[in-house]
Order: sequence, then C-alpha cells, then structure tokens
Amino acid sequence: MNQSRPIPSKLFVLLALVFLTGACTKSEETGGLRGELDAGTFFYHCHTNADAQCDTDAKVSAADEVTGAFPPIAVGSLFGIEFEVDEGRGPADVVAASDDFLVATDGAFEAIKPGIVALVTHAAASRAIDLVHINLFEADALRISRGSTTTESVKDIEAGAKIDISGSDIEIDLNATVEVTTTTFLRAAPVTADGRVLAGSFETMWTSSDEDAVRIATSPTNNVVEIDSTPGTSATITVTMGELSATITIDTGA
Repeated sequence: MNQSRPIPSKLFVLLALVFLTGACTKSEETGGLRGELDAGTFFYHCHTNADAQCDTDAKVSAADEVTGAFPPIAVGSLFGIEFEVDEGRGPADVVAASDDFLVATDGAFEAIKPGIVALVTHAAASRAIDLVHINLFEADALRISRGSTTTESVKDIEAGAKIDISGSDIEIDLNATVEVTTTTFLRAAPVTADGRVLAGSFETMWTSSDEDAVRIATSPTNNVVEIDSTPGTSATITVTMGELSATITIDTGA
C-alpha cells in the first residue's frame, strides 16, 4: 500500500466539486466501484481475516445498497483500497486526501476519526486521475450472531474470511444463554449505535472460560469462529475486537 502524501491545494477544489455534483456507481461486473471521475474502478480489500466486510453473512456488501458507496468503515480499523485504471491511462497510486481521517500504516489505511474522506489516485506530478469518498463511523458495540452446519466450514478467499452456513445468521442477545446441540459458528462484527455493521479489520481474539467444555476450534483471530463443545457443560465465550468486547454464555444441555 502506498504511503499517504500531501495533495496540492488545487485538488481540494476538485474534490469538493466532485463530492457535491458526482456520485459513485457500482461496477456490476467486478463488484468494485467506478471512480467519481470515471477513470477506473476502486476495490475494497480486507486487511486481515477479522473484517466483517469479507463475511458473506455480516449484512455488508462490496457496495452499500443505499448509497452506492463502499460500506461504512469503523474508526480504528485497517482496510485496503486498490485502483484499477482504465486502459491507456497509465499507473496510478492511491493516497488519502487528509491525514486527519486516514493514515497509511502496515500496508493498509487506518481510519482515524469519523467523517467523510476522499481517496485519490494520481500519476506523475500529482496529477489527479480519479477519486472515491468513504464514510468513517465510530463503532459502539459488537454484534454476535450464530449459525450451524454439518458440511460447510470456514474458508479463505482472496479478500479475507468467508463462512458458508446452512440456515439463517441469527443475532445473539448478549444477556441470554445460548443453547448449543450441534457444531456452531459464531460471528462478531462492529456496529454503530443504530445497528449498522461496519467494515474494517481490528485485532481480534476469541477466548473460552473453559476449553474442556467449549473450545474455539478455528483461528481465534478471525471474526468468525467454529466452536466445539462437550455435552452437559457450559462456558462463557468472549470476543475482543480492538477496544470493544462482548461475552455470551454457551450451554450444551444435559
């Protein structure tokens, strides 16, 4: 990922005009977003396997269904944006228009504070080629949901972690005890106060209060895990994503 660098003052005028008059359109063929100057396509990439954007059942998609933009991104998280320039326009880097909102770090962008910020592609002499706006929100809580399966498993895909489950993805009431009788997947995602799932990777860890009773069977650093349990036992499962955490009780019955 290219490092963030200052953008010439004339470019900010261009950004403001485009933001007021233009809008992204979803690229139906690629799942990416056409740039606001229509010079190429932007692609979102999960930085790690703990990004709800790469989880097919986390209620986010490649482009927000309401705004036609990338999904809202959690402040404090890491994510990647790549740009595929149209033929004949030459190579282009991607930089943040403001270091106040985004900084380049660890091969990705880190969201610093809430707001709307532009990512700009430019060529030699900082000539702007295209841009896209993204929305940054504070995460207020973690949403935990579950699903059961006997055939599918957690799989890796190019953009991050994916889970295929049979049946519905059911949100868990954090104050309730979850009864488990089959292999169960648990999914965590950062959400806003009004329940919107946010994209972006956080440092993530799942733990069990009693590994003999309820065990984390897959990587505890992903936002989706499979749990195995011993009949007639119970334990609490805690997930931490960045500064957020949530705990649920698992009961495997008699």
